[in-house]
Amino acid sequence: MIAMLPTEVQNLINAYLNLEINGKTVRTPYYRNVKRVRAELRSLVGKGTPSEIIEETKIYAKLRGFKFRKASEQDIRKFMMSQGLGIDCSGLVAHLYDHWLMSINKGTLYQSLNFSQRRSLYKRFVTWLRPIEHMGANLLSSKQNSDPVDLCDICPGDMIRLKGLRGGHHLALVTEVTYDDEQKPVSFRYVQSTPYYGDQNGVRISEVKVVDCDKSLRVQEWCDPDEGDTCPAYKQLLKDFEDNGSRRPKFLADEITQLKSRQVSD
Repeated sequence: MIAMLPTEVQNLINAYLNLEINGKTVRTPYYRNVKRVRAELRSLVGKGTPSEIIEETKIYAKLRGFKFRKASEQDIRKFMMSQGLGIDCSGLVAHLYDHWLMSINKGTLYQSLNFSQRRSLYKRFVTWLRPIEHMGANLLSSKQNSDPVDLCDICPGDMIRLKGLRGGHHLALVTEVTYDDEQKPVSFRYVQSTPYYGDQNGVRISEVKVVDCDKSLRVQEWCDPDEGDTCPAYKQLLKDFEDNGSRRPKFLADEITQLKSRQVSD
């Protein structure tokens, strides 16, 4: 028995995995805004939609004299990375949640999130003006916006709160869960935008095999190692482990529970 994200959300993930650029199919690379100001275009600060990233890639190709006709998919990815075109982990998850909420007529993610009440008037204004740029991994998976969920209850739509190995937070989104006849998970897949895997960084789907769902994520089998090493997401889980783990967004909790019940029963 398998439960999956709604089709509309799956389609958006596929769009990030398969950017259509001048007849070539390119997987969105990772980019995190560490130097640029947030006032720039979303595609230049790691927060763009697939269409925004595609459009800016074409514009920069013209400006830099980059020729798509002779370029391979990997050449295009390298060009995008050289120009800072891609998406970071929170940008990906924020767009997926935002798309999900709007597809079921529940407003936007900005309207659903609980922001800090101690923000200045200016901070509130710029967040309202450019919401996705101000939704980091820590905010999305914080206590005010999510609740811990046991591994036995994990569902598509839950987050995996992790830590960046060089600082900050990281975030992944559960896309698919396979259950046994007792509706206990035997494996799950997650999507993330990751800086690891060398030239294969960016948006990718990985898998965790559940050895014992009554135990923590720490003792499960994390697949998708980086060049024969440990899975980077597993390393990120272990860093400050007590503050990491599976989280269910409060603003989609009912929909996530219903999603599992409906799909598993079918």
